[in-house]
Amino acid sequence: MRLVGETASGHFCASFGLSGRCIKELASIKSLAYDGWFIKRYAVELERYHGELHDHVKEAVPSSWDPEALARFIERFGTHVIVGVSMGGKDVLYVRQEHTSDI
Repeated sequence: MRLVGETASGHFCASFGLSGRCIKELASIKSLAYDGWFIKRYAVELERYHGELHDHVKEAVPSSWDPEALARFIERFGTHVIVGVSMGGKDVLYVRQEHTSDI
């Protein structure tokens, strides 16, 4: 793995037990590796339905660019329609080897 730049993401650093000085600590590391699986335990999906928006929702859509009106619409109706849910987790193995390691 080769990192370019002055900083790495917080998730990357935390995954390998690196501190906020992540890039400086990388100099002492011989190799980093990870492997993982996503495990889906349950899946719930709604039946396919080509529904139509209710009239009151259609009427609430702003007819011109108006950020305040759009914000009110989103606050009232949201931005997404949920059609399914997956539940499970992930199993990830992170390996960090220092230069001083004999392995």
